[in-house]
Amino acid sequence: MNGKTTKRRPRLWHSRRFRIAAVIVMVIMGFFVYYTRYVTPYRLEINRQNVSLKNWHREHNGLKIAVLSDIHQSLSEADRERLERAVAMTNAEGPDLVFVLGDLTGRRYGGSNNAPPEEVAAILSKLEARYGIYAVLGNHDWWYDGERVRRALMDHGILVLENQFVTLTVNGKKLNVLGLPDKQTRSKVLDTGMNYPENGEPTIVLSHSPDFFADFKLPAELTLSGHTHGGQMNLPLFGRPVIPSAYGRRYAAGYVEEDWGKLFVTTGIGTSVVKMRVNCPAEVAILVLDKAE
Repeated sequence: MNGKTTKRRPRLWHSRRFRIAAVIVMVIMGFFVYYTRYVTPYRLEINRQNVSLKNWHREHNGLKIAVLSDIHQSLSEADRERLERAVAMTNAEGPDLVFVLGDLTGRRYGGSNNAPPEEVAAILSKLEARYGIYAVLGNHDWWYDGERVRRALMDHGILVLENQFVTLTVNGKKLNVLGLPDKQTRSKVLDTGMNYPENGEPTIVLSHSPDFFADFKLPAELTLSGHTHGGQMNLPLFGRPVIPSAYGRRYAAGYVEEDWGKLFVTTGIGTSVVKMRVNCPAEVAILVLDKAE
């Protein structure tokens, strides 16, 4: 031995720098979880889109429609305030038509926290639209109690369509609104055939799931859907990891044109399974429709 002592280097997890870095990471992660769970799910945006259609009456140019979907209302005061705010934002836009595309309540997980559909319908009944409010039901509605959700909406003046259509008169010209059944829970409703309008008038299709748009390729030029929530998370580099659609990210959110028609998918208002939104804001969608020149 030469009498010299060798100073041992501290293990990484005992070092001061490591502990400081760990604390910083934990703070950042904590802030991320808090922000994406308690802040972003309750932020609402207006998503405005202009859509041009070939089979469209010029008398209907400028028709403004509002689209609300996937409310997933719980008993929390924050959920109630968010829905009331969505209704106020919608009314402020002065829509001609309002479409509610399903999943009002009925969280599949933690069902005891579901808001009664009558309460949700009462808030939605405050929506204002010149030519009416129309709805279709979603998978969560049927898992909860579809007939009860339907009755609640109808009792509050909101017409629920399931393989049914209505023909409206707007500025002297006809316009069809067709509501499809939920794909996941009610496909059997279509077993006897689709009740598609044969009058040749412009038709707007309401379908909770966007998959029917590609499955059926209906002659209707415009389909409106929800269900996907936009994946709730749209991560840098990774995109949207989970999309509840057989067509993946193709119909995750927003406006899509295919050879056979046009589709708009709203990211919705509430959340499901994971109460979190990342770079995928909740929205009220406002579409203005015109005839393509």
